[in-house]
Amino acid sequence: MRDILLDMFSNQAIRNGIERTLQPLFSSRTRRRVLVMTMLIAGTQVAIEPSFIRVVTGIDPFAEFKPLEDLAGEVFEVSSDDFRARSAIFSEFVIDAFLQPDEIADCVVEVTLAAAQRKAIRSYRILMSSMMTYGNLRRELKRRGDTVALIISIYERLRYDGRITDEPLFWLQYAIAMSELPRLDAAWEYINTAYDKALQRQGFQTYQIDTQAFRIVLLMATQEPAGRQVSRMNEVLERLERINGMLSEDSHRSYAVRVLEGLPHFVSTRGADMTVSERSALVFWLNTAAKTLAALPAEIKATSGSEAVRHGVEDAIRMITFL
Repeated sequence: MRDILLDMFSNQAIRNGIERTLQPLFSSRTRRRVLVMTMLIAGTQVAIEPSFIRVVTGIDPFAEFKPLEDLAGEVFEVSSDDFRARSAIFSEFVIDAFLQPDEIADCVVEVTLAAAQRKAIRSYRILMSSMMTYGNLRRELKRRGDTVALIISIYERLRYDGRITDEPLFWLQYAIAMSELPRLDAAWEYINTAYDKALQRQGFQTYQIDTQAFRIVLLMATQEPAGRQVSRMNEVLERLERINGMLSEDSHRSYAVRVLEGLPHFVSTRGADMTVSERSALVFWLNTAAKTLAALPAEIKATSGSEAVRHGVEDAIRMITFL
């Protein structure tokens, strides 16, 4: 339904009509600023008090949109104690179609820092995390030229603020962005920073960091020159063992399934450079992963894409067998 609605909004005639209708909101700098912030927050699915918008922007959204009450009522849910975008899908379309990269980036930084100031409150911690998540930023900035460079510029603006630098998930997102360049040396440095910050948090679960650490180690090993010993092979095996354990845990499984997709390419590229014992150890853990994936319930297979990943793992096993 989301894709259908976005396609409909993108129809040129409908898009032009939306742009004309929203023009009174776009033409005012203050209203536009509130619009950007409200629509970005809508994408996080987090309920935020109107006072947060007022604190961050210095603008009272109720007073600002009072002269356009009818139009504002179409776009926003407005009541005595609520001011939010009516539709996350429509908000996503407006962000993608009409907003400029700089104003999106500025708003992301402002909201993230303001939410970090209140992160002791659960809803604001969720908002902070959602705003700086690499996948969310990539979706919001997907048609904005060099998307990864723009995201990294956002992280650069955040990384020197003490409200952010103690967050393990910030460094994880920064590592993901760097791995996309690919700047794997910097990505690995930031992964280790994420682990260091996680150790300072009692009870912090590192499964998201673990999966990205495995993905980055796999990339680093894959990109080494052919004909050379696989220098990170022990680390690949240790982290693959950890990923195998995550496949059996409901809350961690989705991350673990996705990260296994890189195994066939790794084996085809570096398999010939492994020792016999390294191949044997790798086959053992690949077989373990394949069996775990095969035993998943049908509904999980249907929603996680695990069957395609399992076939890839089995292909990797066959490749090693014929080396």
